[in-house]
Amino acid sequence: MKNSNGMKNPTDTVDPNENTTPRPKLETFDDVLPYVGDFGRYQWLLLLALLPYSVAYATLYFSQFFLTLVPQEHWCKIEELIPLNLTREERVKIGVPKSQNYPYYDQCHRRDLDFSVILSYGKDIRSVELKANKSVDCSHWEYNFTQIPYASIAAELDWVCDQEYLISTAQSIFFCGSIVGGLLFGWIADHRGRIPALILCNGIGFLASAATASANTFLSFAVCRFFTGLAFDNCINIPLIIVLEYMAVNRRTLVVNVAFGIYFAVGSTVLPWIAYYVANWKFFAYVSAIPMVSAFITPWILPESAR
Repeated sequence: MKNSNGMKNPTDTVDPNENTTPRPKLETFDDVLPYVGDFGRYQWLLLLALLPYSVAYATLYFSQFFLTLVPQEHWCKIEELIPLNLTREERVKIGVPKSQNYPYYDQCHRRDLDFSVILSYGKDIRSVELKANKSVDCSHWEYNFTQIPYASIAAELDWVCDQEYLISTAQSIFFCGSIVGGLLFGWIADHRGRIPALILCNGIGFLASAATASANTFLSFAVCRFFTGLAFDNCINIPLIIVLEYMAVNRRTLVVNVAFGIYFAVGSTVLPWIAYYVANWKFFAYVSAIPMVSAFITPWILPESAR
């Protein structure tokens, strides 16, 4: 019962039908989200929007391996024997010393013989008994492309034997770019917004991936892979954080599972077959840049961070 001032008398009993539960304080975005919808059609669309970024993440990670694959079977390329009507196996048998390890011929040395002089006698070299106690380092190589149906940049530039470390070095340089990109684009995301950071990092990744196709030295390849690495991790971490912010707390594990367990897995499964059928490392570099086109559609498929 109210008094003359319109206030309840302190002695009045509480109406049992009156809701006396205090309303929760809405202090953070997570507090507000359940009232506006935290797991509806909008969240499902955001989950679908993660697809191109997860595929780009898989492509960035695994493309490096297919760009630098080297067939296990490779031997010295002896220029004097190439014009002859010899099979690769015959050239190897004639010019390369044997080895106890697979593929049973030395991969880094050739017999120390002057084949131009031997061929000048006009005899069939297959019928000549050749003896050489010494071997010399290879200067060029030939490869068996039966299992790997294309010559990668590593095979074209002969990153084998004493140059084999260049493959691992290029991989390390790629991940150095990832470290720098994490610091750089993390700062941009915090101070300028996540969408600008995502567009910038994926745009750089797209250009650097495409530029990789024009690399013709280790230095040019390493520079391209460093800038490609800038987008690695950021290309998925930034959109993943955005989607998680708009998702119900108890559904956020679903987002991560779909992004990596489905989208990433699909990209990882398809990529080797693309490399196999493209069968050209330069074309593959262009193809691997395509998922990064997500940079240019980001403003239309993802919102800015709400925080």
